Amino acid sequence: MLDFKSYQEINSKAIKSIKTDSDGDTISDCFNTLVFYFLFYALPLLFSILIFVYDVKISSFDKVTATGVAIFTGLFFSLLLNISSRIRIEKDNPNIDNKAFERYKNNMKQIANITLYIISLGIYILSLLLINHILKDALSKYVEISLTAIIFFMIIRYLISILFMIQRFRFIIRDEIENIL
Repeated sequence: MLDFKSYQEINSKAIKSIKTDSDGDTISDCFNTLVFYFLFYALPLLFSILIFVYDVKISSFDKVTATGVAIFTGLFFSLLLNISSRIRIEKDNPNIDNKAFERYKNNMKQIANITLYIISLGIYILSLLLINHILKDALSKYVEISLTAIIFFMIIRYLISILFMIQRFRFIIRDEIENIL
């Protein structure tokens, strides 16, 4: 049975992970907070508004969008499966540096939270694309444009979340290089 509260928990944990640094501390400086709110809320909203202004319909490029989202979502499923094994391998290391391991574990937890969010967004996007494709002849122009605006809002968040996840991988690589050197 689907537990819809778990999807809300995925959303809140992902946003919390995006808003924290590699040590697990919430990023609170004014500039980074503004950048986060602009990228995560204002930019997707701006794209959604532009959809209405320029009368864009997702049906003109739904196949390309669905293919791209499906490929990336599948890759994120495989990444998610790999995270726990990577932590287990690192935990069994006899020369473990506990402080570095805690940072690594925290980064991997943040990546897992963001990955779950990206997978959820991918499923929502693909579901809306499927609904639009099935009902495109029955939908009015304004309903399709509204669906397009919602899909674009999610796609922009999808892409921004990928960028935040890449940042987490940079933290891991940075920490690993510091441990080696």
